[in-house]
Parts: sequence; C-alpha cells; structure tokens
Amino acid sequence: MSKSSENSTIKFLIYVLIFLLSVLALLIFLVIPTIKSYKLNRSDLKTYNEKNENLILKEIELKKNIEIFKKNNNKLIKTFDNKFDEKDFIQYSNKYLKNIKLFKLKGNSNQSFDDYNFTASTSTKSPKEFFEFVKNLKNYKSIIKINFPISLVSKPNKIDINLNMGVYKNSKK
Repeated sequence: MSKSSENSTIKFLIYVLIFLLSVLALLIFLVIPTIKSYKLNRSDLKTYNEKNENLILKEIELKKNIEIFKKNNNKLIKTFDNKFDEKDFIQYSNKYLKNIKLFKLKGNSNQSFDDYNFTASTSTKSPKEFFEFVKNLKNYKSIIKINFPISLVSKPNKIDINLNMGVYKNSKK
C-alpha cells in the first residue's frame, strides 16, 4: 500500500470518528433531555387524563342528582319563583294567629336569591296555634324561614309573639 492511500484511509477514519463523536454529542445534549422531558410530560398527561375522567364521572353523577332533586322538589322550586305579597301573607297567617303586623327590615341581597326580611308581631291564646302556623308555613306559596330568637311573652288570656322572618325568592327571574 502506498503512503497516500494510508493517509486517505487515516483521514477517512478521522472524519468518520469526528462524525460519530458529533452524532454522540447531539444525542447526549439534544435527544436524551428531550426524551426525559417527553416521559415527564407523558406522565403528567396520564395524571391529568385520570383526573379529567374522574371529574367527568362526578359531573354526570351531579347532573343525575340535580335531575332527581328537580323531580322530587318541583313544588319547592316553583315556590322559590313566587313573588311575596304582604297582604296575602297576613291573610294566610290570620288562619292561625290574630292581629299579625309586619314591619319590613332592611335586607341583604345575594347573587342567587333576594330575601325580604320582616318582623312579625302577633298574639295567640295558646302556643299550639303558633306551632301549627310554623308547621304549615311549608304550604305557603313563598319560601319563608323563621329566624331565632322568637319572643313569647305570656299575658292574661293571651301570648304575645315577636319573631323575625325572611322570604326567599329567585332574583335571576
């Protein structure tokens, strides 16, 4: 073999070695970190997909529960949309209590419902009538809650009652 062919073979081997070292450097500095990043992202994606599936299942369950609630409480939901009428409430209350008077309080409004707060003052002969009134409030056409404290003052032949009440209605309509 001649010296020039040996030199060209050595040059070729050096070029091949430089090429292999360049490819190895590219693998070490570019491809391997990208693979690590890919594995981490794939793991995160798997976790997010599992959480998403759980949330979808919970959403479906909540939708079912809401539909069941709507079906079972249709009367209550319609009652929530009724407008409160003081005169009608006094007429309804007079079935159970005597001389009921309403005094409107300044109420707070909420994003999902408005409340109409008032104080009622009345008298009755026995607590039984008052408790019947409280029991039958669920049959009234508006949603009414009684707030504590309730003041019951005994007087001869009657009981004076003072209580705070609130009426809830849908403010989105």
